[in-house]
Amino acid sequence: YKETVLEPLLQGDGKGGETFASDLREHHTEQKVAFTLKVSSAAALAEAEKKGLHKQFKLSTSLSTSNMTLFDEQGRIHKWETPERVLQDFYGLRLGLYNKRKLHLSEMLTQDWSKLHNKLRFVLAVVAGQLKIGGRKKAELVLQLQENGYAAFEPP
Repeated sequence: YKETVLEPLLQGDGKGGETFASDLREHHTEQKVAFTLKVSSAAALAEAEKKGLHKQFKLSTSLSTSNMTLFDEQGRIHKWETPERVLQDFYGLRLGLYNKRKLHLSEMLTQDWSKLHNKLRFVLAVVAGQLKIGGRKKAELVLQLQENGYAAFEPP
């Protein structure tokens, strides 16, 4: 999408005319894709709005539904007559996968919370003087942390 839609907006039509956009920045995370596009002028933005932003940025397209031959959930080729029938047939499968993903995300958040909670306990114990870390061997410190109920985590 970046190479085929956004970057051409920065380069213009190649005829020496004004480009639609002057800057493109990326702010992606593991969970979402985010672009910030700086429009060259108010006139260019007005023209894009008049044309339709969905068309300008190619955010939608039409697909033919006359030949919907797809793999079913057992991996066999099957022809569906309507998009609604495809949704009905795959609803149960998708629901199971969504629940599996939700469980995985919940486990990841619980693990992140546990790491942060252990870090907080560690910092508070060091500040309060309950845990001495200076001048000690790593193995000795790790043993004391385990005895005090700190959870062990794999390094990232």
